[in-house]
Amino acid sequence: MVQEFVAWFGGVFFLSFVQWSCVQFMATFCAPWSFYGLIANMFNVGSPVCHAVNKIQLSIVEHSVLVWASAVPLTTALLFKLKFSDVVNTVLKMKINKKIEE
Repeated sequence: MVQEFVAWFGGVFFLSFVQWSCVQFMATFCAPWSFYGLIANMFNVGSPVCHAVNKIQLSIVEHSVLVWASAVPLTTALLFKLKFSDVVNTVLKMKINKKIEE
């Protein structure tokens, strides 16, 4: 179960890094934070590169809800597994103790 959590967290971190990188790229090359950026944006807004990076960034943002929603079943499965393993261990101990008494 720990492997699943690490894989989920690694996926979240990777998507976050890619989305952050896209925003940094767009803020640096497509629409810089200055008066020059206002002028440059008029010409870069239709750039295929800036458009593609913006589409990628937007897609990651839209799907991030699904990624975070997957945390609920993962957490539920982990808690169920932990609780279920406690129940199984208790039952096994009771059976072993019963056999030892006989």
